[in-house]
Amino acid sequence: MTRFTRRRAMPTLFEAMERYLREVSAFKKGAASERSISRIWLGTDLATRANPVQLVIRPSVDDARDRRLHEHITLRGISSEQCPRREIDL
Repeated sequence: MTRFTRRRAMPTLFEAMERYLREVSAFKKGAASERSISRIWLGTDLATRANPVQLVIRPSVDDARDRRLHEHITLRGISSEQCPRREIDL
């Protein structure tokens, strides 16, 4: 007899962000600023995507330090105007 397990549906960015704000961020010192930043992200088209992480195109960099400093991270199918880049650059 084979067992079938149901996979849970992947939450949208909106659902994941709301849960994070409720369960994690609410207890952090920077909760107000995280709410402000999340409000901007939730206003983008990414908020309705089931797995927006898959949209990220990471640059090919060998060194982990350089990878963190690399600035050419783009999103497939999302224009630069739709990505709140100014929040990332702060």
